[in-house]
Amino acid sequence: MASINNLISSAELREELQRLSTVTTRLKGSILFRRGDNPLGLFLVRKGRIGLCLDCETEAYPVRMLGPGAIAGLPASVSGNPYSLTAEVLQDSELAFVPRHLVVSFLKNNPILGFEVIRMLSSEICDTRSVFKAKASNLPATV
Repeated sequence: MASINNLISSAELREELQRLSTVTTRLKGSILFRRGDNPLGLFLVRKGRIGLCLDCETEAYPVRMLGPGAIAGLPASVSGNPYSLTAEVLQDSELAFVPRHLVVSFLKNNPILGFEVIRMLSSEICDTRSVFKAKASNLPATV
């Protein structure tokens, strides 16, 4: 399993998302959302561990583990596109859920914090591309 930091670096952003959220607990093995589902919102991990994966773990995209301070479901909540990954609770967890409509409204009304979200999404894209580039450099040449 791979570990990627999806921590919110801005205390202000974390506090605002917490303010909009409803706290919930989920048991190990629970599915928060599945790849292809319409986005309901995002989850902030307060305690526990969440795994993000394609429909199955692959060498090209291993399970990403998220712990306290991380967000699951941010890209879909911002874009409105279906979730691109499945989120499974790996350890009993306490989560803060923010419905998509509140995420979108919040970002429209807080452009400075919106740029923090853009920075987080851009960083995720760069990290993913780096992983694929590293994998591609180890592949045999094709004609």
